[in-house]
Amino acid sequence: MKKNSIYNLFNKHSTMTITIKNILSINSKYEWQGYEFIMSDPTKNITCKISNSANCCERFGVYTECRLAEFLGAEYQSVNITNRNPTDEFDYMRIVDIEIQTNRGTILLQLYNEHNGYYPHDFFTQTEHSTKIESL
Repeated sequence: MKKNSIYNLFNKHSTMTITIKNILSINSKYEWQGYEFIMSDPTKNITCKISNSANCCERFGVYTECRLAEFLGAEYQSVNITNRNPTDEFDYMRIVDIEIQTNRGTILLQLYNEHNGYYPHDFFTQTEHSTKIESL
């Protein structure tokens, strides 16, 4: 009987709901711009940002059509990060998609850099699974 009780207690903790407690905007001049998603379990926090020091005539930043405030309190389910331009081929527009799945739908953020091939920007992502710094 005690094994069953311990098993049930373990299952309750292993299926604990993780919610989005806060969404912080990051905008430090000549450093980074982006967002940090603060979760009810700090080990699940998500940070995504792009370097924001302009070199010349490139356009770069973080884009979303989502109303982020509507996701406060939402249950976090998963995150997926996709670099749309994984090769070294020249491309004027480079984009990284960050999809955060919640019980209220998907938050889609896009880190982007539109340039003439000469002005890359670093982007940084940190999730429970990995930390990456790459170039766009």
